[in-house]
Amino acid sequence: MIFTKNLENLVLKRHLLNNATELLILGGFIGPSPVSKIAQEKINTKIIYGCISQANFNETYHKKYKFYSKNSNTEVFYKKSYNHSKIYCWHDNGVVKEIIAGSANFSSNGLTNDFEEILFEVDSCDYNDVYKYLDDSLNDSESCLTYNYQKQHIPK
Repeated sequence: MIFTKNLENLVLKRHLLNNATELLILGGFIGPSPVSKIAQEKINTKIIYGCISQANFNETYHKKYKFYSKNSNTEVFYKKSYNHSKIYCWHDNGVVKEIIAGSANFSSNGLTNDFEEILFEVDSCDYNDVYKYLDDSLNDSESCLTYNYQKQHIPK
């Protein structure tokens, strides 16, 4: 099945259909609005910001990610090596319930513009390989809580 509209609701509420207790997200780019919204849901969530090394990243966003990571069941991680994937994996302690992937970043632009992005269900025969890929990505990431933010200097 493919999804092209209402993607934000799909991602934020999917655990209510598949009964997962955990959500692991690898997004190329992420945004503070969906992070704040998933932090209000009753699902433990880990979000990997895959393109942090090439993002227009600022201290305000970093502080927001730290706030949600400290004060909710959601934690944001920054990937050390560049990764532009967009994968959403619902699971219970590593036992995959469902995986959706596609072009939609975990950002307002990626999730709220109907018919501009696509997500699709990953075949269950690929769950183990995709979960391992996500776990490897998480292991190549640093929690925003320990990340040493440094203001980016853009050359003139």
